[in-house]
Amino acid sequence: MNLLDRFDLSGRVAVVTGSSAFGFLATEFGLPSAVVGFTPADVLRGILELAGVLLLTITFALGPPTVAGVTTTQFGTFAVILGFVLLHERPKLNQWAGIICTIVGVSLLAAIV
Repeated sequence: MNLLDRFDLSGRVAVVTGSSAFGFLATEFGLPSAVVGFTPADVLRGILELAGVLLLTITFALGPPTVAGVTTTQFGTFAVILGFVLLHERPKLNQWAGIICTIVGVSLLAAIV
């Protein structure tokens, strides 16, 4: 009796290596397998991640690295703003103060550099 009758293969690995990398399971061991693990949300996350990397690359290519580096680390600020706009969350007073300080700080840094 074979305890292992099939493999569920990682979709994330298959994106990098291709599904042919798992071909030996069927040819050498006779085990059926299927690439699994993708949902529409996974695809959207991948697209957004790619967009983020591309925008980061463009930012470093076009502007001074000091401004680009500081600006791209402000994910917390963007998260609060997106939560306000998209999810209709109500930021606390200290969060609004942080957003204003971030905008002023990055603007001053851009003006200096």
